Amino acid sequence: MSVKNNETRESEMKFSDERLKDYIQTSPSHEEDDSLAKIAEQVVNERFPKGTPQEKEETPSVARRVSSKQRKLSLDEYRATFLQLLRIVNRRPVFVSEEVRQKLDLIVLRLSETRRMSVTGLLENICRHHIAMYEDDIEQWRKL
Repeated sequence: MSVKNNETRESEMKFSDERLKDYIQTSPSHEEDDSLAKIAEQVVNERFPKGTPQEKEETPSVARRVSSKQRKLSLDEYRATFLQLLRIVNRRPVFVSEEVRQKLDLIVLRLSETRRMSVTGLLENICRHHIAMYEDDIEQWRKL
């Protein structure tokens, strides 16, 4: 008799599970739940970037091929933006760590088309670009 009761309970549970699944799939708020779940997932990904112990799933990154023409264009754009020779007037010292200095030296050495380019010129161009990109935002933040 107890075996029959167990089978009846199991079939009732399966039936209620199926009804619940049908309700969730047809529920109008299901779309909102998905969007909230996506937002929550984004927040978690921002706070715990991949590679941290909190993240258990590892999704393989999709390797996209970049043509040599695209690489050449991006290098040309980089050179035009950051590796242009400038005349710097009224210089002031700026200190960076040895590690950063070595990396900047390599960038200038390998990517500059002229021997006259220096790390100082690269830093000047980087700072000018940054200021130009964020000038309006910085002005608004200053007023807060």
